[in-house]
Amino acid sequence: MKTLFFLLLIACCGMVNGQGNLQFNQVITYNIGGIANQYDNVNFTVPAGKVWKIEAAVNWSGNSLMLYPNGAVNYGINLASSSKTVSDFPIWLNSGYTGQFSIYTNRALISIIEFNVVP
Repeated sequence: MKTLFFLLLIACCGMVNGQGNLQFNQVITYNIGGIANQYDNVNFTVPAGKVWKIEAAVNWSGNSLMLYPNGAVNYGINLASSSKTVSDFPIWLNSGYTGQFSIYTNRALISIIEFNVVP
């Protein structure tokens, strides 16, 4: 009986499929900011069939570089502040995720790797 249960468990595990395999597609670099006394906002949507891995972010000011989900400016993730990384990277964003990168006055750089989801 134990052997039958074990073989059944192995067979079920073999039939489980995950999200798919990830295949490198491209590197995306957002260079934002530099508008005096204004916010620079970059809206984005992760394309269908893709996932994004935010690898790093840095800014050259004391103002925070923020990632706002779905453009909601009342809460977000502080990616970088005062030339220091604040968030724990990497940050994974799934297909269809919409958001906004935002920084006030100074410049920031965001490095993203885009992967294709291969079934």
